[in-house]
Amino acid sequence: MDTNGTTETVMRAEGAGRVGAAASPAYARAAEDSSDGAAARAAHGEAADRRAQYREKVLRAAKIVFGGGDSIYNCLVLDESPGGIFVDMGAVVALPPEVTIQFSSGAAFRAQRRWTTGSKVGFQFVGPQIISHETARRMQIVADILTNHGLPAAMQTLRVAQFFDNVELRRTAEAAEAAMRRLDAVLAGVQALTASAAENGGVTTGAGHASLGGGSRV
Repeated sequence: MDTNGTTETVMRAEGAGRVGAAASPAYARAAEDSSDGAAARAAHGEAADRRAQYREKVLRAAKIVFGGGDSIYNCLVLDESPGGIFVDMGAVVALPPEVTIQFSSGAAFRAQRRWTTGSKVGFQFVGPQIISHETARRMQIVADILTNHGLPAAMQTLRVAQFFDNVELRRTAEAAEAAMRRLDAVLAGVQALTASAAENGGVTTGAGHASLGGGSRV
């Protein structure tokens, strides 16, 4: 077998393929477009997944303000996420690229108009919530309630205030409330286990542990 001849033939064929690919701008553009398109589709898919994960359907009133406060339009918020909202203006309105959105609780956000379909508009928040002096005062009251009266009282006040229309605040507060409920359940289970141990002469059978002295120390 002529291995040298075979190797030489393969090398010539591979070289011709590389030269042909390099010499074909259309081939290079097609490969680049395919790669860019795949990356764009992947990024779009990830962004869509993030929006779907955090978006929540609501039904609340808000105002769209622009032109230095000279133009104010009522709208209905249909869904929201930490990054923006989707609203129905009730009619086709010519909106500028950037507006201020004011919620009924007094919270406000700067937002950019991302897309428009008829009377429905999608806005993306720009920067954090605009905290007015009044909103800051009300938040401080809730903080004082949390310190002096505990989480349940603070949650009740936050719900009355609609969490200041702040999605992140609401999610954080509800997560804290859920964590407290889990903690209460665990502590209640420990108390029941301790009571059972006392009744059994200091030996707990359910958890497979033994305690001496008929109780536990904190």
